[in-house]
Amino acid sequence: MAGGLSLGLQELLAMLGATQDSFAQATEVLARLCLVHGCPNSARAATEDLGAVLAAHDETLVAMAEQTQTAPPVAPPPLIRAYISMDGVLAPIHDAGWKELKAGCISTTRMRVPRTRPDPVEIRAEQQSCVTALTTANRFGWHLWAEACRRGVTATTEVVVGGKRVQTVGQRTAEVGRHDLGCRGGRSGRGRAGVAQE
Repeated sequence: MAGGLSLGLQELLAMLGATQDSFAQATEVLARLCLVHGCPNSARAATEDLGAVLAAHDETLVAMAEQTQTAPPVAPPPLIRAYISMDGVLAPIHDAGWKELKAGCISTTRMRVPRTRPDPVEIRAEQQSCVTALTTANRFGWHLWAEACRRGVTATTEVVVGGKRVQTVGQRTAEVGRHDLGCRGGRSGRGRAGVAQE
């Protein structure tokens, strides 16, 4: 790609890099759509640049929520019933040793009857948004709370919070949202801002 990419092509390549199975596949799709040939490294660079911009924006929202104790703006429509789950896993980080990578998910569910066996009803997670971070449990709680508020959890009629790391990570969600979130614990509810452990 002599001369580089236009801003529009960089944006398209970044979106393809984020949605395709590989950066090589992203460049193949770009070639089919726009008749522009590129290399996987260009897709990687464009995707990483877009990711850095989005991460900086998210960090700004989280910092503002933490400082002001106010919820970020809601991206409509709010969920009718929200499930918030979180967990962590230890991972070896280059030059830093073992650190806990935390992950959280906000979703809703839908019941459906499977075609192969119509007797049992399946419950499927839908409209998932995930948050991951290599940070402290307290800071991750703010990230998850901000995403939950963005998803409209404060306007949701029922919220179920669960996961193995609820006491450390979910404490922030429960503490900050105790007046906003009408949480019900999944297995062992603890009142209005209750949390459950699996």
